[in-house]
Amino acid sequence: MVNGFSSQPSNVSPKPLERLNVYDGLMMNAARWDVAQVYMRQRQNLHFQAINQGGIVAGLGVKVIDPPSGVRRSIQDQDNQRNEKRWLEIQPGVAIDAVGNPIIVSPGKKGSNPNGDGRQDGNEGQNENTDNQRDRSFRLAISPPLSGTLTVYVVVKYVEPGLGNGDRAQPNTITEQFRFDQITTPPGELEVELCRIELPSGPLQLKMPVNVLAPAVGELDLTHRVLAQAKPQAVVRLGVVGRLPNSTRHQFYGLAQAMTTLYPNLQLQLAPEAVIPVNAEQSSRQSDRRTNGQSDRQSNRQSDRQPLPPPPSAMQSSQRPTSSFPEPPPESRLSHPIQNYDLLYVAGQNVQTLVQNHWQWFKSFVQSGGIVMVETLSSTPPEFSSQFLDLFDELTLWADCPPSHWVRTQPFFFTQLPQFDQAQSINVAIAPGLIWVGGGLCKTWGLDHNLPRHDIRTAHELGINLMHYVWRQRYLRHLTHW
Repeated sequence: MVNGFSSQPSNVSPKPLERLNVYDGLMMNAARWDVAQVYMRQRQNLHFQAINQGGIVAGLGVKVIDPPSGVRRSIQDQDNQRNEKRWLEIQPGVAIDAVGNPIIVSPGKKGSNPNGDGRQDGNEGQNENTDNQRDRSFRLAISPPLSGTLTVYVVVKYVEPGLGNGDRAQPNTITEQFRFDQITTPPGELEVELCRIELPSGPLQLKMPVNVLAPAVGELDLTHRVLAQAKPQAVVRLGVVGRLPNSTRHQFYGLAQAMTTLYPNLQLQLAPEAVIPVNAEQSSRQSDRRTNGQSDRQSNRQSDRQPLPPPPSAMQSSQRPTSSFPEPPPESRLSHPIQNYDLLYVAGQNVQTLVQNHWQWFKSFVQSGGIVMVETLSSTPPEFSSQFLDLFDELTLWADCPPSHWVRTQPFFFTQLPQFDQAQSINVAIAPGLIWVGGGLCKTWGLDHNLPRHDIRTAHELGINLMHYVWRQRYLRHLTHW
């Protein structure tokens, strides 16, 4: 990011801005003028990153089209022979990337990309006569998978315009540039997603979505587009141990969705790449399924449409909601920084396995300031092993927490724990670095129950208090351990 700025304290590495030293008699040239312009842009981008989040401002829709005029005949013949439909057109519009660079796609004539290479530069304004003459149509060039499905992302990216090098023959103005592209990995922080398509095996037949809220395989999916908006004040990044069932995953999706309305200053990101296997057999079984090209995306597509709030720019490329979890990495490949995650969710039955099989990783996570959330169905605190408890101070039950405790007052006031089931009560206990939740609280965050709306709202508010406590503890620790 510009100037190394990030909302996460562990990622802050600021670099002082440099401005032009102006004095009487200074001879102005192109290089010095550029220094002044770069300084103003960096100030503007720094301000944008501090309080805003990149995304689409207006327009930039996507539709399937027939090959435009001017396309090479060989490209058309190839698609006709394979019975494929690959061409897309982008609507004019405006976006802003994660560092504040504006991306303006103006109207243009169709068919100026004869190669159909699926990569189109919006290099407008090399001279004033070419403005509004850029192509917004291109051919999806990525080949479908041999089996299973492949997700393709259509993105737009800001491109730094080239300088004139002081050549007076160059035009007086240079229009800022952009580039359409297609990728098979989640978009990076400088790429703005326009749509994604889940390609099936076989001839590629792109289709417009019949149901825009739940597109099918092979149809344009615009449900993951991120709009430009104010940045949340805080982010809690959640990793999980073991492979979460859909019901549990949707509980956290429900809580994350509720945060966008009830407390937009806080955002929950479920980080699927942080999934840790609980045993070697699970890793082997999931690895085999990946090798065979099988996917549970299609079977769970309808239920996986639970929206998540958009990720901050620093995490945009990998934390967007997906329709299935990637395979958990083996212990030897847990090389990504553990600082990427603030909270580690562990189902009660996986605690002992985690301690036995991944103790060093788990210990390192806790000692670096990570927080662990253990959930059990019982409302009675479990008997954790002494090895596990050695990492934490003594657990304090909710009833023993002082009335002014963070978890009871921030941001919502709770004088006592709510009770949603007369047969089983909810209970919470906390310690620095550890939260225990019992009695099925997490279940109330989703829709797999028959609770009245008032109880659902109360459950979400309590969940937000827990997430706020996690963020606050993690944030303050970073400020004292850097």
